[in-house]
Amino acid sequence: MSDTNQITVRGRVGTDPEIVVTTNEKEVTRFRLACTRSYRDPASGEWRETGTEWFTVKTWGPGGAVVQRSIRRGMPVLVQGTFSSEEWAGPERTSHTNVITAGVIAVDIKYGLVTYAKVVRQAPVEDQATEEPGTVPDGDREPEDDGAPMGGLDPDPWEKAPAEV
Repeated sequence: MSDTNQITVRGRVGTDPEIVVTTNEKEVTRFRLACTRSYRDPASGEWRETGTEWFTVKTWGPGGAVVQRSIRRGMPVLVQGTFSSEEWAGPERTSHTNVITAGVIAVDIKYGLVTYAKVVRQAPVEDQATEEPGTVPDGDREPEDDGAPMGGLDPDPWEKAPAEV
């Protein structure tokens, strides 16, 4: 049996994502995530905040470029992945950080409007040479236009009048 420790955290992006190449020549994209729990004080009715927990979020592989283009500092996100703790020794002390190796990173739509753009995967260079001249690789095809706005979806469903009860 394989044990895993999955964690889901909602917070705000604390740093813009950066792509780093390890000594093994593997790409890792990382950013900091701040999570501050808030609650309503029963005596005063005012909102209070607890201390902020910080996480380093990492994604491995070539998908990091999509993360870097999609996520910005201050954005509310949900991150799901495997939790771990990393330690390192500095000149004065030993430190640690909480790390989430992300499988899912999503923008929290509770705080704003989100748009979606499909990522088109490019075929590796050696595979492109096997295509016949004048053909379009499957991954590079444009979606077919059926004439309806946004593929049949209402372009702005929020502006409709509420239904009568």
